[in-house]
Amino acid sequence: MTGTTTGAIAEKILASKLVRICAPTRYIAGFRTASGRELALERERKTGVFLWTECVAVGIPARFEDVCEHYNAHSPRNSNLNGKNAPRLQLGSPASYWRLPPEALPDFLDWYCAL
Repeated sequence: MTGTTTGAIAEKILASKLVRICAPTRYIAGFRTASGRELALERERKTGVFLWTECVAVGIPARFEDVCEHYNAHSPRNSNLNGKNAPRLQLGSPASYWRLPPEALPDFLDWYCAL
């Protein structure tokens, strides 16, 4: 992955503010907030920032409501979300999937980290 793709830039921002769960795989980089919430970045996306988070069902800021899809515990999802890089986001746990424009990442991160 080069340092100029949207995914690489997003990963640098996340790594500067969060703790990595483990070394990233080719497809997923998992992180943990100070409060223990997990977030996983789909690393190979080039046109936006695609994130998985622990389920957030209420209190979503209006600017993020239209970029979120909720997955119940049994809904299929990215198979790279597993016990190694995102244990709380893998199949068996509810999760939220976010498709953000790159410029929204800092605000999103501030909001999610405050939960």
